[in-house]
Amino acid sequence: MPDGSGYLPEIEPPPASAKPDPFLRVREVMASTGLGRSSIYRRIAAGTFPAPKQIGGGQVRWRFSEVEGWKDAKPSAEPKPPVVGGQAGELPPTAPRRPGRPGRPGRG
Repeated sequence: MPDGSGYLPEIEPPPASAKPDPFLRVREVMASTGLGRSSIYRRIAAGTFPAPKQIGGGQVRWRFSEVEGWKDAKPSAEPKPPVVGGQAGELPPTAPRRPGRPGRPGRG
């Protein structure tokens, strides 16, 4: 509140423990998460990724803390599909060629 002298009181700076929460562009989010642009927007539509904030002029940005929170909350590796028959990493046997159908010339 002004003291009548025409000057405003000094504003105290935020405490040293307060960390800034910068905005990230989509390319920075892509680099940070390892996801592509389409994957990011697909996950936003599915509700599994933080939505960006509108900052005006048709521009959007993500909060650093929200992206980091998503990275911390997601499992470290996505589950892999079960192996059907054989050992993990083993290729399935190839199907025999149909009789009466020659192979392509020049491809021994």
